[in-house]
Amino acid sequence: MIIREIKMKNFKSHVNSRITFKEGISVIVGHNGSGKSSIFDAVHYALFRPRLRYEDLVTRGRKNLSVELTFEVGGKIYRVVRERGNERLYANDELIAKGSNEVTREIKNILGIDEKTFTNSIYIKQGEIAELIHTSPAERERTIAKLLGIGEYQKSWETMREVINNFEGRLSLIEGELKNKEKIEKDIMEKSEELEGLKVKLEKLGEEFNNLNKKLIDKKKELEDWDEIRVKFIKFTSKLEKYESDLKGIENEIKKYEDDLQTISNVSLTIEENKEKYNQYLSIKEELENVKKSLNELKGSVDKYNKLIGQKENIKNTINKLETKISNFKYGEDLEYLNSILESLNKKIKKFEEIKEAIRNLKQINEKLDGVERHKQIISENKKSYEKYLKLEDEKNDLEKMTAAYTTLKEKYNNLIDNLKNLDKKKNELLDEISRSNIKEIEKKVKEINNLEKQMDELLEEKNKIQESIGEVKSKINALKKALSEIEKVRGRCPVCSSEIDEKKKKELKEEYSKNLKEEEERLKDLNKRLLECSKEIEELNNKLSHRRELKEKLGTLEEKINQLNGIMDEIKKKENEKKVIEEELSKFVIDGKSIEDRYEEVKNELNNLKNTYTKYLTAYEYLKDIDENKLIEERNRLEGIIGDYDIDTCNSSIENTKSEIDKIKELIRLIEERKKLKEDLKDIENKILALLGHVGEYKEKETKFKALERKLKEIEVVYEKYRDALAILQNLSHIYKVDMGELKNHVENLLNEKLKEKSEILERIEVLNNKLRNLNYDEKIHNKIKNDFKELEDGVRDKEKELVECKTNIENVNQQLEELNNYLNKLKEKERERERLLKFIEYLDKVRDVFSRDGFQRYLREKYKPLIQKYTNEAFEEFDLPYTHIELTHDFDIKVHSPNGTLNVGNLSGGEQIAVALALRLGIAKVLIGSRIECIILDEPTVYLDEERRKKLVDIFKSIRTIPQMILITHHPELEQIADTLITVRKEGGVSKVSIN
Repeated sequence: MIIREIKMKNFKSHVNSRITFKEGISVIVGHNGSGKSSIFDAVHYALFRPRLRYEDLVTRGRKNLSVELTFEVGGKIYRVVRERGNERLYANDELIAKGSNEVTREIKNILGIDEKTFTNSIYIKQGEIAELIHTSPAERERTIAKLLGIGEYQKSWETMREVINNFEGRLSLIEGELKNKEKIEKDIMEKSEELEGLKVKLEKLGEEFNNLNKKLIDKKKELEDWDEIRVKFIKFTSKLEKYESDLKGIENEIKKYEDDLQTISNVSLTIEENKEKYNQYLSIKEELENVKKSLNELKGSVDKYNKLIGQKENIKNTINKLETKISNFKYGEDLEYLNSILESLNKKIKKFEEIKEAIRNLKQINEKLDGVERHKQIISENKKSYEKYLKLEDEKNDLEKMTAAYTTLKEKYNNLIDNLKNLDKKKNELLDEISRSNIKEIEKKVKEINNLEKQMDELLEEKNKIQESIGEVKSKINALKKALSEIEKVRGRCPVCSSEIDEKKKKELKEEYSKNLKEEEERLKDLNKRLLECSKEIEELNNKLSHRRELKEKLGTLEEKINQLNGIMDEIKKKENEKKVIEEELSKFVIDGKSIEDRYEEVKNELNNLKNTYTKYLTAYEYLKDIDENKLIEERNRLEGIIGDYDIDTCNSSIENTKSEIDKIKELIRLIEERKKLKEDLKDIENKILALLGHVGEYKEKETKFKALERKLKEIEVVYEKYRDALAILQNLSHIYKVDMGELKNHVENLLNEKLKEKSEILERIEVLNNKLRNLNYDEKIHNKIKNDFKELEDGVRDKEKELVECKTNIENVNQQLEELNNYLNKLKEKERERERLLKFIEYLDKVRDVFSRDGFQRYLREKYKPLIQKYTNEAFEEFDLPYTHIELTHDFDIKVHSPNGTLNVGNLSGGEQIAVALALRLGIAKVLIGSRIECIILDEPTVYLDEERRKKLVDIFKSIRTIPQMILITHHPELEQIADTLITVRKEGGVSKVSIN
């Protein structure tokens, strides 16, 4: 990949930056905190869109950011654009991907690497070059493993411990449950005994229940006979009671008929005596109703007349009051003139309101102009402090980086001391173990095992070849069978070679295929026979080897311990050298005779002291940036012209006076219009009063006649009431008996005679029933005793039945408990089987975990990558024109440098030569990760923590590199400017990064 161009809008401190990159060496220089590293944060963001908080990337105070990167791969130009919600990728200006995930996926395919590989290969961060040299071999091994991704297997190894712990926890739970098994088996035995006892009890209860039930049946028959007699007794008694009740009812009706006959005679006489006066009363009452109706019809007109008289007087009084009020005003009564005065006064108010608004606006503008002068003064007073604050902030950033490096170095030193103690302890342990072993005896026995294993390897190789041959022969047999099947179906053309074929040729082919098939089947038979023989021989050798492999393992373990001891001795020596180097490096972290921590605290205190003036300056700058002072002055002059000599109080006073005058005129207009309306209403009421005078006279005449008729009616009202009451009684009886009043008396006499006859018949029936009751001879005491005896037997049967049900329920419960216990026992047996499976699975997981261990697959990968790293490292090292032949990475990742005069440890090289070795090693790792051809490499602050001599040597090394088409260096050291084909300068102005290219 070659980077061609990067555009950044609102990305971190870059508001609008565009940088074009060419092949060769591009050097990006600038002070710390100027925004240099942000350029390649943008490259990283454009390529892989890492999961970072959007707010941490976008420029403060801005809403959206945009990053556009143009790069070249395989001669094709790609352009990726990252904007919020609009991310896309172009190839030669043709859209090929859209959306965040799709764009990132396509870029990974184009580059052939993922984000992690990019950051570990193409992009080399601060301090990573020297780090590979100034650490111990063990630490170097871990660093290289991390860069190559081997460290992920260590994480898997650690994670699997948690997985195994989970299964072991499950195993522990199961073993806890299995402790209950013995108790469950005991409970099952006890419940079985309890069940047998309940079954015996159930049989005994059944016999007792049957005896009681037989007695109950006999007593029930006796009770049913007595119940039947009682039913008859109740039936006769009920009939007797009914007849007696009917008799009483008939006697009551007889008395009623006799009373009604007497009443009919009395009221008939009263009606005859008062009939004439009754008719006179009805005639007067009818006339009275007619007069009352006429009065009601005239009442509305009279009420309306009286109401209009009252309204007339009220309106006259109101008009007189209005005349008095109108005469008190000075403006006259001409409405047109009054409205013109109102219009003039409203215009006057509007003018004063405009002057008031101008006064308020003028006050605001004067306040803003005062603010402008005040903030200009703040900028003038605080400018030097602001500039000093920016310088101190840059120094603070540098100190933070140095402090981080110091902390890392100190931590390494402490870890180194701990490692030396651990190594010394391991050394003593290994020496003790080795001294107790008989090496020669073990070696002799292992040689015998090696011979057997050689035979085993030969047999296994032969077995594999036989199996391969069997597979080939089976394939041939299947092909021949298929060809024979196809030849049967063929009509004119060979299915194998597609040539023309006749019957003769067809026959020849069949014979040839059949012959070949027979030969292959014989061959398959021989191969299977030999395969069986090999398997038996292998089994015999396995039996011999199984007893001796333990010795070989012992020897391997012993040899491994000796190798470990040698490695530990070398490691101790290297750690001691490394300790000296780190102690020397730690002594360099002093600034002007002060420790880096003290200087950092001084800078922080100064920044805190200047923070207030810095904030004041920024606030004033932001305030003045958005204000146009000239426009404010122009507006002030315009408003002063409008205001003249007026002030707010004068305007308010004039407005209040004018409003008061307007209110008076409006009130006068309202009074005039109200008076006019009332006069019109008065005229209308007077006309209505004249129209109603005739109705009022007629009403008074009718009222006099109504009172005379009322007096006359009252005189004969008593006779009317007496007649009406007698008639009502007679009508009511006629209605009750449902006959005309003329037939009423005869009808009641007939009814009375019928009831007297019914009374005689009922008395005869009562006598018959009394005779039947005496013949039944029913005794309620005897009947109740039989009932009680039956109930006692019934309760006894019920209690016994309850005992039976209870016993059966207990049997069911015990059966259920037995079933549950047996189910639980079966579950425990299943748990036992699960325990066995877990034990085997945990053993299997332990073996798998061993594969991922440092000495398992990780070791295999290290050994696989080491020669590749060494090869590519030496290819890069050859370009540096140094007096050495090659670099060697030992098995424990120590670095040896070879020359015609011998071999040196990297610690014995000069500072510049060490940097050359480190850079070559870093480039070698990058080539392993992305392939042998590196087109672009980016180094962020490659000279950090290097002294002047090493920086100069690194410059010479960069000059000598020819195999990498594009190198981009980020630095704040000026030495690197001399090697730049393109020099890019980054500076910060007002918190914004500015870029220039030379």
